[in-house]
Amino acid sequence: MSFIKRNITLLLGLLIPVGMVVLVAASVYLPGFFIKPHTNFLYSIGDNTYNCQKFSVSRGKVLIADTSGEKCDAANTPRLYTYDVSEKKSTEVAPETAAALTVNDMPESPDGFSITTGSSGGGFLFFYGSSRDYNSQYLVGHGYSDKLSLPQSGNYYNQFRFLGWITQ
Repeated sequence: MSFIKRNITLLLGLLIPVGMVVLVAASVYLPGFFIKPHTNFLYSIGDNTYNCQKFSVSRGKVLIADTSGEKCDAANTPRLYTYDVSEKKSTEVAPETAAALTVNDMPESPDGFSITTGSSGGGFLFFYGSSRDYNSQYLVGHGYSDKLSLPQSGNYYNQFRFLGWITQ
């Protein structure tokens, strides 16, 4: 106890910066523990210019454009999925089911979350480079970030395509 009394200024000088670091870290990371997304979303995998079916959203409804003049087979037909944010799970849906949904195609959900493409980087000392990782998608917002577990189609280009937030 006498050590503390003799060195109170030294202890305060060390505890104040440590306390500030703890407060800043708590203010950055704690919101992510309490604020969770609530709005599910609709997306497609494999919807690019070479496929037979193209999905889009207009006035809150999913539109399905059938381009039957192109070479169509089961391998290059895009698929629609819904993502349940509470279960962190994708479920494939039929185009007719998706057409019945009401969808908000804004980039940010009503509860303030958005989907971003991942990035990868690496380097040594002062030499650093980064690039986009188009196979990783993240749901982010309000100090929350979660990597989405999405099915892979095997196509490199336009593999994931966000269509909108399900509002019904």
